[in-house]
Amino acid sequence: MKTKKVIFHFETVTPMFLGDAETNMPEPRTARTAPIKGALRFWWRAMNAHLVEKKNNKWDYSKLKEYESAIFGGTDSPKAQKSKVLIRIINSQLSVPNNFKELENQSKKTLPIHNLQKNKTEQVNAIRYLGFGLYDFKDKEKNRYYVEGSWDLLCEYPEGDIITEIQKKEVTINIEKELQIAFSMLNLFGTLGSKARNGFGSIQISSKDFTLLSIDKIQEYLQKKQYCIPKPKNSVEGIVPYTAFTELQVIKQGDAENPIEALEEIAIKYRNAKKDIKPNECIASPKINGLSERYPKRYYFSVKKDENGKYKWQCLYLPMLIKKPNYINKYQKQNEEFQNKLKKS
Repeated sequence: MKTKKVIFHFETVTPMFLGDAETNMPEPRTARTAPIKGALRFWWRAMNAHLVEKKNNKWDYSKLKEYESAIFGGTDSPKAQKSKVLIRIINSQLSVPNNFKELENQSKKTLPIHNLQKNKTEQVNAIRYLGFGLYDFKDKEKNRYYVEGSWDLLCEYPEGDIITEIQKKEVTINIEKELQIAFSMLNLFGTLGSKARNGFGSIQISSKDFTLLSIDKIQEYLQKKQYCIPKPKNSVEGIVPYTAFTELQVIKQGDAENPIEALEEIAIKYRNAKKDIKPNECIASPKINGLSERYPKRYYFSVKKDENGKYKWQCLYLPMLIKKPNYINKYQKQNEEFQNKLKKS
C-alpha cells in the first residue's frame, strides 16, 4: 500500500514545559514525539465515544481499543499491532529562553489566596498560581525551564482505506480521516507538556497539504455519530475512564494582547469561579473521595493566536460521567455552580 507523507507545522503559543523530572531542562534542539502521539490518541479517543458499547449492563471498551490499536498501534487488543501512523520531528526551531521564575516575573497581576499554614490571605502572582509546581521555592535547582518556537512534524500513514479485523470482523478504516479529527482537535484546543490543562504549552498547527477542520465541522461530525453515553440517571456502575464528547462545550473565551496576559486572564477567571465552592475537588483534583481511579481536571484552558495577531484564550469542558450515586448527588451541584460562575465572570 502506498504511503502518504504530510508535513505539519507546529508553533508554540504559550511557554511549554517539556523538561524531564531529573534535570528540569528541556532539549532545545527538538521536541519529543511521544507527547504528540499521546495527545493525538487522547483527542481521537475523546471524539469516538460511539465505539463504546454496553453489554450486560456494563461498559465494553474492546471495540474502541481495537480501533485505536489498528490506527496508532497497541498491545492491549486481541493482538499486538504496529502503528499505522509514523511521526518524526524535522526543522526544529525551538529555544530555551527562561525558567519559570523568570517567566513569573513578567506578570504583575496577583490573586488573593488563603494560606492554610499561616491562616491568612496572601497576594499570589497569577502565573505562579496557574503553574503551581513548576518552581520549587525551597530548592531553586528544581526550577523548570520552558521552550518556545516552532517545529515541523513529518507524518506518514497509509494512503486510502485499509482492511483490518475488529472483533473478528473485517472493517475498513481510512487513516487520513481518523487523523483529520485528531489533528484538528489538537490544533483547536491542544496543549503539550506540564500544566497543559491550565493553558501552558498551547500550540497551533498548520499544513499546506492537509485539511484541518473548523470547530463547526467538528460539531457536525459529532452530531452524525450515535453515542452510547446516557444521562447520569440511566448510567451503569463504574467510571468512564476517559474524556468522551457528545458535543463541544466552550464555556468561556477571552481576548488578550500577548500570551502572558492570556495566562493571567485564565488564572483570574479560574480562581474567581472556583473560589468559595466547597468541596471543589469536583473541579480539579487528582482523585475523588470514594473512587480509586485517577480523575483529571474537567476544564481545559488553551490559548490560540488569530489571523490579526491577537491572542484568544478559551475553556473547553471535558465531560467524564461518574457512575457513582455519591458523586452525582454530592458534586453535581458544585460543578454546575463553577460553570455558571465562569460563564458570567
